Amino acid sequence: MAFLVSPLLFKDDYRSRVERIQNRLRKTYYSVEPGDREAQITRLAHHYCPHTVVGVEDYKRSGESEVQLEFAFYPHSLESFIGQRGRLSPEEVTAVVIDLVETILSLHKEQITHQDLNISNVVMDFPCQHIRLIDFETSSAPGLKFRDCLSTIDSASPELLRDIDSRCTETDTDPYKNDLWALGKIVYDLVSGQRTRSMARLTSEQRGMRIREATRGCQEVRPVLETCLEGDIQLRGGSLQEALDRLRTKERRFPLKELVMPELYHIVGRGSVESGICPDIKQANN
Repeated sequence: MAFLVSPLLFKDDYRSRVERIQNRLRKTYYSVEPGDREAQITRLAHHYCPHTVVGVEDYKRSGESEVQLEFAFYPHSLESFIGQRGRLSPEEVTAVVIDLVETILSLHKEQITHQDLNISNVVMDFPCQHIRLIDFETSSAPGLKFRDCLSTIDSASPELLRDIDSRCTETDTDPYKNDLWALGKIVYDLVSGQRTRSMARLTSEQRGMRIREATRGCQEVRPVLETCLEGDIQLRGGSLQEALDRLRTKERRFPLKELVMPELYHIVGRGSVESGICPDIKQANN
């Protein structure tokens, strides 16, 4: 796929705030353009993946310089869920991975790249028995290109991490290939039962050893990890559809909500370093 050299920049976490209002999350942008972009891309992604991508439930402009978007509130991200549950059963892992792979393949087919995939941007929709992908602030779609190729450090592909390490001002990292690496990292964290550090600096042999160890009790998803965490860009993701087809033949069971939610709160003000349309809600200290 063709792609352009892009400035290597990271999210401006000061241009928006997120707050919980009952069972909704409201994201307020301080400028119209980024708010419009996220709303359009989220609606487009939700159109193609209605069961596994969050939907925009309300959109309005507040004055001439602010945009507000509202989304349904999902109490658990995949990160917080596995943080409390630990490792899931093979059947539960299979269900979540099928959702993830189907969603990314469908979005890429429509030329939509997420560009910030990590386990905190995947939430658990227990009533619908599906995951939902969130936070399309830095995503790209036809006619709605984002100027940067972004990723959290622990999800960055080897080629993007090399540019970050060398302090390049521009990167020619393919956002599709970077998404695939980040997808593999989500699956690796899922089978590991915790958020792990970057694997981009490991050799192919070291990654292979870790993948085999992590999937010892869940070998069904090993092919997904092997193709997504492939260091060779030309080979990365080449067998993902085949891996998905094999995974669909396995037994799957979406995880049940077996958690007791504590009293929660979430207050984010201008200048906060927290961003994303559905960050994990934090427990009150008092």
